[in-house]
Amino acid sequence: MKIILIILLILSTQAIFFDIKSSEEQCIIEQADSIILVSGTYKLKDPMQLNTDFIVYDPHQRIILRKQRIKEGTFAFTAELPGEYKMCFNTLTPQRYHSQSIVTDRVELNYKFGLAAVDYEEIAKREHLGPLEKELRKVEDSVEDMYQNMIYLRGREESMRDTNESTNARVMWFNILSMLILIGLGVAQVIYLKNYFEKKKMI
Repeated sequence: MKIILIILLILSTQAIFFDIKSSEEQCIIEQADSIILVSGTYKLKDPMQLNTDFIVYDPHQRIILRKQRIKEGTFAFTAELPGEYKMCFNTLTPQRYHSQSIVTDRVELNYKFGLAAVDYEEIAKREHLGPLEKELRKVEDSVEDMYQNMIYLRGREESMRDTNESTNARVMWFNILSMLILIGLGVAQVIYLKNYFEKKKMI
C-alpha cells in the first residue's frame, strides 16, 4: 500500500509527525522550482518495530539518496531539477513478527529548504568569516534568492499570459466556426423550405 502526503509549503521549515504501518510506503512531496538545498532530520519512535528505509526521488523518479534501516539521523540533498521531489519511508515487518501482523511506528520528520537549510556557522568556520561578514553573506544570499524567485514568477506570469492568449484565440475561432455553421444551416433550411413550397404549388 502506498500513501502520499502532499504538503503545501508556505514556510521554509517543516515538522511532520505521522504513523507508518508494516509493508507500507509514505512519501512527502516537495515542489522545487529552482536549485535549492534541502536538509533535515528523521526519528522513529520505536525503530525495532519496523525495518524502515528512507529514500529520496528526483522529478524523474531516480533515487538520489537512500538510507537503510534507519533509526535516527540527518540528511541533506540538493534539488537541482525543477519538479516534485519525494521523501519516502519504506517499511518491512521484521522476521520475528508474523507476516500477517500489522505493526505501526511513529515517524518524526523535520526538514528545511532554501536559505533555511544553509548552515552559515559551518560556512563561517570553513571560510574564516567574521560575524559581520557572515551576516553580509546571509543578506547577499537572501537578495539572490529573492531575485531568482522574481525571475521564476515573471516566467510563470509570461507562461500564464501566453496560455490565456492562446485560449482566447481558440475560443474566438470556435465562436466564428459555430456562427458559420449556424448560418450555413439557416441558409440550407431556407433553400429546403423554398423548394418544398415551390413543389407544393406545382402540385
